[in-house]
Amino acid sequence: SFKKLFIGSPENSGSSCKYYSDLISGKIDVVIECTRKRNLEIAAAYGLVREAGGVMVDILGRDLEKMSYLEFYQSDDKHFPIISAANSGIIRKLLGGINLSLLSAYYQ
Repeated sequence: SFKKLFIGSPENSGSSCKYYSDLISGKIDVVIECTRKRNLEIAAAYGLVREAGGVMVDILGRDLEKMSYLEFYQSDDKHFPIISAANSGIIRKLLGGINLSLLSAYYQ
């Protein structure tokens, strides 16, 4: 369950930058954030997370590396979850609890 993976209390700092800084520094293990129209913070954080040994995937488990900005879920009406984690094992645990077949039609 999610409670087994989450340690601490959720806080909303209002800044994606803070979340990714905490992930890169090892203060936290996971960031789950939804895309927003004209938001570049997730794309900008990708290189930093990868350089620190982390992983960033969409809700279907696809690495963001090959996605261009214009394909990066820039929808006015949909927000797409992006999972960033300290390592791929954490990603596997999170995605293992999600029925991806139900999501695949919506998040393509």
